[in-house]
Amino acid sequence: MMTMDPGVLQIVPCLPPLIDGLGDHAFALAAALQKHTATASHFLVCDPAWNVITGQRDARGIPAPAGDAAAFGKLLAEHAHHGVVLLHYVGYAYDARQGRPDWLLNALTTWRQAQPERRLITMFHELYASGPPWRKAFWLSAGQQRLAADLARLSDACFTSNGHYAAWLLKHLPSSRPCPVWPVLSNVGEPTELLPYDQRPAAVALFGRAPNRARAYQRGGDALVALCRRLNLSEVHDLGAPLPDGRPAELPGLTIHQHGILPPAGVSRVLAQCRVGYLDNATGRLSKSGVFAAYASHGLAPLVECHYPDEDGLFRDRHLANIMAPPVAEAFPSIAREAQMWYRGHSSTELARFVAETITRVATSSSTPTQPTPLPNLR
Repeated sequence: MMTMDPGVLQIVPCLPPLIDGLGDHAFALAAALQKHTATASHFLVCDPAWNVITGQRDARGIPAPAGDAAAFGKLLAEHAHHGVVLLHYVGYAYDARQGRPDWLLNALTTWRQAQPERRLITMFHELYASGPPWRKAFWLSAGQQRLAADLARLSDACFTSNGHYAAWLLKHLPSSRPCPVWPVLSNVGEPTELLPYDQRPAAVALFGRAPNRARAYQRGGDALVALCRRLNLSEVHDLGAPLPDGRPAELPGLTIHQHGILPPAGVSRVLAQCRVGYLDNATGRLSKSGVFAAYASHGLAPLVECHYPDEDGLFRDRHLANIMAPPVAEAFPSIAREAQMWYRGHSSTELARFVAETITRVATSSSTPTQPTPLPNLR
């Protein structure tokens, strides 16, 4: 069994090359930690389908036995004894059936009790599901909330991707414990040199998961055509897995280029040749959207279909435009600049510095977090 050098041990459900936004985020953070703070990252990867591909990554990972608290705890004891553990938490990523990975909380609790000098940092990408009483999520929500609260109290430090989650977590933390907000990173890079908005080709990007892109065409196709006429845009670059019906609906006056699934560098090259980025994120929060982050980091004017509240430093008609009630055409270059400036405030460089400072702080702290009683494994 190999041993690991000092650094941070990141627990993730998945890593590239498998397609997974959370894994992409963790891997981008690892690269930034190494580049900007010389902090090495290692991974425990809970998806059994994931395998290390030799020579294609700087960080090293170990497949971890998801669902087995004892075996997972043994790996923690073997590989986390030199550094700090950073857990990327989404309940359903570690327990697809109920979104309540009791085994994970049990393993971490036992590890902390056996080695109280070790430290745990948790980034909450999700907290719990919700919905009406006739849906399963409603009945699972209470247990998921209990586990998330216990995990927050077990952690020496935690942070999250949006203010709504932070407000909930702060209710379950000691009054002296903060919960900073760090919106997600662009999973397709952060170019340092970009053409000015007006010098780019007259194109729109539509990037993301196939169901979201299909919904964008269906719900906003007519509005997109009308807006493109106002902005003198003539092309659409469709990026992602094939749509459920094969080709997107016809958009009169617009040429649609279907690129399919591209590597991150390929997506970045296409985005850099667009002025506007259109997304339908349903009811999700924009600070949690890797697609929104990709548009912002590449200097596109984000265009949305839903009515999002002003939150997490994002304001309508300043950082994004709504396709159903867009601002004047002259506002779009400014929106692109403002969105890019918003992103730079929490770029991978800034996040790496924050995480490195947090690692140093908790590693030198003598405080002991509240440790919940291990839960029964309900599997």
